[in-house]
Amino acid sequence: MAPNIKRTPWTEQEELILFLYHKQIGNHWSEISTEIPGRSDNAIKNYWNSNMRKKIKKYLRRYNQIKTDILNNSPSIKSQPKAIITLVQDLIDLDGKDYHSLNGLHNTSLRKRRQAEAKDEAKNNV
Repeated sequence: MAPNIKRTPWTEQEELILFLYHKQIGNHWSEISTEIPGRSDNAIKNYWNSNMRKKIKKYLRRYNQIKTDILNNSPSIKSQPKAIITLVQDLIDLDGKDYHSLNGLHNTSLRKRRQAEAKDEAKNNV
């Protein structure tokens, strides 16, 4: 077994970082593993599939709160680690074009919206 691989329970900060990276780039486990020291790409994939899917709503609420704090320049943002602030800022800059929004993980799917718009348009053209 590799000595540099963590076998301890995941921290909330590691979970939030995993959520934010997955929101930004999707299932690129090896890329995400470079940002979560001590967690292998396989461990990250397994953790996402077995634990994080159940926690998406929790971390989406947390992301939205941090995003609001950043946009409102709230003093409470100073309590967040710099890595988290940077990730949330990157997602803000993507302006709804992140992996989750485009692929429907939060019921905000651009694809689903386009499908609904196409259905509405088809109804109007009949």
